[in-house]
Amino acid sequence: MEDGLRPGKSSNRSSLRAIRSLKKVTLSETIADMISQSIANQSIKPGERIVEVALAQKLNVSRVPVREALKILATQGVLQDGRQSYEVPIYNERRVGQIHEARMILETLLLRDAIRCWHEGKTSVDALSEPLEQMHAAAKFGQIEEFRQADLAFHRAITLAAENEIVRTLWETTARHVLIVLNVPTLKRIDLKQLAQKHTELRSFIVRQVAQPGPDEDIGKALARHFV
Repeated sequence: MEDGLRPGKSSNRSSLRAIRSLKKVTLSETIADMISQSIANQSIKPGERIVEVALAQKLNVSRVPVREALKILATQGVLQDGRQSYEVPIYNERRVGQIHEARMILETLLLRDAIRCWHEGKTSVDALSEPLEQMHAAAKFGQIEEFRQADLAFHRAITLAAENEIVRTLWETTARHVLIVLNVPTLKRIDLKQLAQKHTELRSFIVRQVAQPGPDEDIGKALARHFV
């Protein structure tokens, strides 16, 4: 890797411990998350090479989980597999469009199932409140990184409520792409307050649907308005 994941070894170890304490995941998945985050915040640039040995040294871990993490990301399309290294692809307009299309299809299914579960009282729609509050707070202060994380947390809360493990697994595969796409340069020109308001409107729609479920087509239409 040329110069991604710039913090020193002690900082990387702390980050690894922090992430592992929040998520019950394998070390390779944790490293994959860290690489995705570094691509999202542009510590690792499009077109930059990531070398297994160099990354393992930076993180002060063995090469095995790093190798597995890189393979995971290559399989998901977050990285491109080369002979001696991996490369960060360029997220052009076509690629971004494909990611949004896949996300739209998956989230329509997940929101449909989440609304049914919320309507049946299995969990509470209040799970959307905290990330929504965080989104508005981040928008107020122009904090793009915090906004991006809250945005993803809002939609992840829907996937968890859906109790559809097959589709949720597919969504998680696209989530790393979404995290990266949400940091494309155009986001810096978007009104974050307006984007937060769109999430408030989506939550209001969800609450109405939970109280009195309507046709499934309404869900797709609501998400289409939201993502536009």
